[in-house]
Amino acid sequence: MIEAYCKQFFGYGRWDSPVWFVGLEEAGAGKPEELQARLLAWDQRGRRDLEDAPAFYPACGQLKWHGPNATLQRTWRQLMRMLLLARGEPVEEEALLEYQKQTLGAFAGNVCLTELFPLPAPSHRQWPYADHENLPGWIRNREQFMQTVLPGRAATLREKIALHHPRAVVFYFWKPRSFAEAVAGGEPQPIKPEELLGLERNGTAYFITGHPAGNYPDTYFAGLGQYFHERCRDIFADGAIHVQRIHQVRPGRRRIFRRAKRGTPSNDDNVKNSKNALDADTITLYGVAPMVPTH
Repeated sequence: MIEAYCKQFFGYGRWDSPVWFVGLEEAGAGKPEELQARLLAWDQRGRRDLEDAPAFYPACGQLKWHGPNATLQRTWRQLMRMLLLARGEPVEEEALLEYQKQTLGAFAGNVCLTELFPLPAPSHRQWPYADHENLPGWIRNREQFMQTVLPGRAATLREKIALHHPRAVVFYFWKPRSFAEAVAGGEPQPIKPEELLGLERNGTAYFITGHPAGNYPDTYFAGLGQYFHERCRDIFADGAIHVQRIHQVRPGRRRIFRRAKRGTPSNDDNVKNSKNALDADTITLYGVAPMVPTH
């Protein structure tokens, strides 16, 4: 069953969410009993490619992040801080915890949480599955595991993006940069040096940020959220958008943005293919022009 899980399971939420967060792998100890509980819950719940986080974690026996005694998960805390600030919503600890418990990665939510690699691990330096004698050899060796699963999973993510047209895809890891580029289909360029990279392709804005588990203070993710709020809050807006073009003139450059209104999607030909889509030939991404994909 673990082979099917590694191929088919991608995370939490809905593919048609307007905002995706893409990580390298979930955090977790990777103990044999934890892996067994996860596989069993995934199998019993129908082997979905995306699960409902508020239901799936408790089904695995993980009660720390959902339910009445939940606490904030360190990585999610910063992702939610960035997202909610981008939307102009409250980011007090109580608000973050409630969003985590009810909305983040939920079927009823508006964010897709997905991972390039399907097995939880404590960090990129630790691979807890090396000593699991009942696992296939290609899983017990981390390098071989990554080489085995990455091509297929990156291809699936590209297909899902092409099908569902998320407005924003945020990779929250700096390295390996090639992993993000394999999904985005291009090379992100600096928007805020050493803080944020970006690329627009086919109506989706791709961003690369630091990882919340790194040495980044709250002010780093709060600053990114505020930056998104000031420059592109429509991309991170909750739900369907009605798209209008506006032209904003700045010294030496004419930039075209899109301003969105909550409500029914427009019938404009530029957005008829997706309620979440932005028109690639009219966006300039905060001073970074749309790019030709790498091959």
